Amino acid sequence: MFNRWRLSLRKRVSVTVHSAAQSFSRNTESAPTGMFPAQETALATPELLELILARLPMRDLLVSASRVSKMWNAVTRTPTLQRALFFQPDIEPTSPLMRNPLLMAMFPPFFASEGPDGDSPGGPPSIMKMPWANAPDAFRRANASWRRMLVVQPPAPTLIVTNSYHTPGGTFERRARIDFDDGLRMGVLYDLLLPRVHRLGTWFCMRWPGLGDVETEGELTLATMDMVRATPHKSPIDKRFYSKGRQAVDIALEFV
Repeated sequence: MFNRWRLSLRKRVSVTVHSAAQSFSRNTESAPTGMFPAQETALATPELLELILARLPMRDLLVSASRVSKMWNAVTRTPTLQRALFFQPDIEPTSPLMRNPLLMAMFPPFFASEGPDGDSPGGPPSIMKMPWANAPDAFRRANASWRRMLVVQPPAPTLIVTNSYHTPGGTFERRARIDFDDGLRMGVLYDLLLPRVHRLGTWFCMRWPGLGDVETEGELTLATMDMVRATPHKSPIDKRFYSKGRQAVDIALEFV
């Protein structure tokens, strides 16, 4: 079974090699005849393999490529591919902001846009519908790779956290700022948010500067909203959704 899976991945990579060669040939006016080695030779050359693996879908690069062989595993750990996997920061100043596509698929409420009327897409119901619900043991592992992934590239050096809550006596807002040495990672964002989405009537959204959403000081913002009730609802989010690697994220929210 494993050999069939490995051959299947090698076949997909071989197609990528062929496609890359054709693309390079079309864009190179004076490409000499025979400059492309045999596909198997390309797959056995670390420098060429790195270029090839960079063209794979992110999920294949993360989950499958490293399991083909020891050499493939070593190549996936090069700085270039680690940046492609959002494990290492890409600090090119000219790079446009890019949200992590794999995290977007795995944690959709964290990446959904705020509604035109300020509606927030995230809350207990949306969290419980994430792919996490179908494979909680895999997501909950303390060393799960998603925890180390950067949320965006280039990395976000700052996160603004706002909390608005509505009571019979009025609406209040608090705010905090968190700075990061090497960018905001998903483990921190998840550990920060989940305890705060503690009941029905609590909602959240991410605001992404430069991506058409509402901006707050031009910085990445996590906004939470609470509807305070006389009789709070019990949280519907059970322990299946808490990572075994979770760490407390202490912030000091101040009234604004």
